[in-house]
Amino acid sequence: MEFKSIKELREYLRRYNSNSFVEVGTSVCWQEWQNGGPRISRLGRVKKNSRRNYALRLILLASAGNPYGNQAITFQEFESLIDVLFNFANHTISDKTLLDTEAEYTFNYLHTWEQDNYKTVRNWKLLLSDIFTKELIRKNGGDLFSTRQAVFQNSGFWTPLALVQLARVQRTMKVFEILNSIDLNTINFFESSTKLNHEFYFVQFMSSIGCFLKTRFRGVLDFKKSIDFDDELKSKGYTEENLRIFVRLNSRVFSSSDRDSFCNIVTERLNNTSEVYHPFFYNSFLDYPFIDLGQDKYCLPDACSLMESSWNITCKHLPSNKILDQAFEQYLANVLLPIIAPNCFEKIREVENPQSSHDKRADFLITLPNVYIIIECKNSLMSSDTSVCFNPKGLASLWVRIHGATEQISSTIEALKLKDKPVIPLILTFYDALLASNVFESIVKSTDYCDHLNLSMPPIVRSLHEFEHCIYNRSLQNWAESMLPKQSNSSIKPDNQGHNYRHLKDIIIDI
Repeated sequence: MEFKSIKELREYLRRYNSNSFVEVGTSVCWQEWQNGGPRISRLGRVKKNSRRNYALRLILLASAGNPYGNQAITFQEFESLIDVLFNFANHTISDKTLLDTEAEYTFNYLHTWEQDNYKTVRNWKLLLSDIFTKELIRKNGGDLFSTRQAVFQNSGFWTPLALVQLARVQRTMKVFEILNSIDLNTINFFESSTKLNHEFYFVQFMSSIGCFLKTRFRGVLDFKKSIDFDDELKSKGYTEENLRIFVRLNSRVFSSSDRDSFCNIVTERLNNTSEVYHPFFYNSFLDYPFIDLGQDKYCLPDACSLMESSWNITCKHLPSNKILDQAFEQYLANVLLPIIAPNCFEKIREVENPQSSHDKRADFLITLPNVYIIIECKNSLMSSDTSVCFNPKGLASLWVRIHGATEQISSTIEALKLKDKPVIPLILTFYDALLASNVFESIVKSTDYCDHLNLSMPPIVRSLHEFEHCIYNRSLQNWAESMLPKQSNSSIKPDNQGHNYRHLKDIIIDI
């Protein structure tokens, strides 16, 4: 079984009924999600997670296929298609001119952005297009493609999986608490929108995984058959009716003439994505983790996507996202930093009546024995749809906004006169950013970018989730030492003095 292009693969998938891909793919996703027990090696877990992602991608591609076909995909055929994708030589990089075209388009978009935002960039120390030349972007094009593949294959791979995935939901709950402290209408609005008590809403993440796991066909739940919870769990919101409300709220009918059907949502996204980027288009299960199969039967294709969707499906029911920036900073100041940097962090004061971008300051300063860490919070830097960063326009927009945040950090270092030890410039986003920003860091290292901005090292861009995971088993001092340019990341081993998510221990979800 061979395909010359992703287009040819999609045509092949159309011979099968797309509903059958959901049924078989769901079984495969759950099989690979369960990590094989304590004896499985790290490499084994990586492979199982990659296969889960390929299975999920096949479901998504088939969803934009043929829901009315007579031929059903078999389990063996589905597994063969995963193997084909695993070893797919004819992916987008087989277009020999793609990397040249990408480099030219990305550079042009950078230059256009700077022209369109003249008032923003006129006080910058450096125009990004002066450093990120077309030739330099092309030189790093292979790394960019490898990054896309890494994002695709490793999505959802966290160790320890249960602890880290649970932390996503707990963090969402904590931010929700902070949002309500800022706007007291948050809970009332949320409960009116969801028709659920907000505390009962959040326990449904674990309730869903438990119930969909225990069914005869893993991942498929029939509400016509009674679901039993003991009295203690019922008192905490684990009831059949609450679960039904939660699942219905976060599901879409798989196939129908309705524009909001899951198939139509996926098809529209694909149609708005250039063909060469079809392997990396958005995982719509992060918006609608459940599929309505009709007759009160529902499918949860991927438990991992459900946990990763916790913020996406929660913020749909908030009165406003405008206060998220404020909540983000309060989370750091009142929840995370007191645990990981007690007595050594401070909120940086803003300049009154700023006259230019030079007067903008980063958000936090952490003072450690041999290094400073400057944190700039950029909630708007990334979005839930990280796939937009895998085309030239989205990539250029991401890079120029990273640069803008770095300019802000540079001005802060200058204003605070931090000259006695190295400074780690850390940009924190709300949505995952690690692999999407890696190429930026790689390009910067090969230029005099840091000299222009008086930086000790290139900026580090991490989402809140990624950063917390980086330091769950290592102290902030230990992490900082591993980040310094003179160190290789592997030379400083974790000191096992991390937060281990203690800052979320008051958010209790029974499992």
